[in-house]
Amino acid sequence: MIDDFTDGGVVLNSTQEVMGYESPSAALGGWRAFSFINNYQSGTLTLDENVGTFRIDSTGLGQVNLGWGWRVTPGGMVAISTNQLNQDWSGYSGIRFHISQSMTRLRLQARLATSVPGSSRSSGSPTFTITTTGASTFDIPFTSFLPTLGDGVVISNVDYVSVTLWNGFVGNTAAFDRIELIPNPEVPGDIDGDGDVDLIDADLFAAVLTDQDVDPMHVARSDLNNDESVDGLDIQPMTAALLDS
Repeated sequence: MIDDFTDGGVVLNSTQEVMGYESPSAALGGWRAFSFINNYQSGTLTLDENVGTFRIDSTGLGQVNLGWGWRVTPGGMVAISTNQLNQDWSGYSGIRFHISQSMTRLRLQARLATSVPGSSRSSGSPTFTITTTGASTFDIPFTSFLPTLGDGVVISNVDYVSVTLWNGFVGNTAAFDRIELIPNPEVPGDIDGDGDVDLIDADLFAAVLTDQDVDPMHVARSDLNNDESVDGLDIQPMTAALLDS
């Protein structure tokens, strides 16, 4: 889960660009930062992050930047080392938006950033336009992300996440009840959950088989014949999974 918007509320009505609002988010264990932009100064942008929902209303075209792991300064959202999320997302394939309301259309873009010694890397998705008149979901796969800084983000060490939401049309309302990660499909023999079967999985399987690894997820994935026990009967399907990889 990236955020389910259940840890407090922010209500803002503004005809101007606003920076500096932020609140702690329990979902990723770091700060959730906001910046608000109302592209039509004659309109009013209302952002309402109430319990369990995040809503953008605007009589003009409203844009909101959401950031996890960032802090807000007068110059915008800034990456600070003490806010790094240090998330391993190698077991996931993308980001899923649960849209609870949209009157016409909305636009979404997501960015990920990683800090590594001596440099930083980031990747961004294209901007997607979604047309929907009710509740729906929309997925942004990690395969759509392209490097925007350095060699691109390292999915196994995501330090900062940001999402840009446009309500997409004058007078539109866009609302979300949660933003979450999409788990990789289960692959038989993929004990570490990284999407493939290799020698690392073989070592983990052997460790589970000999009771040296009691990690609940590793144990569950090592039960390849689904008999609720990891024993000699699982060796053959594990061997087959390795040979097929």
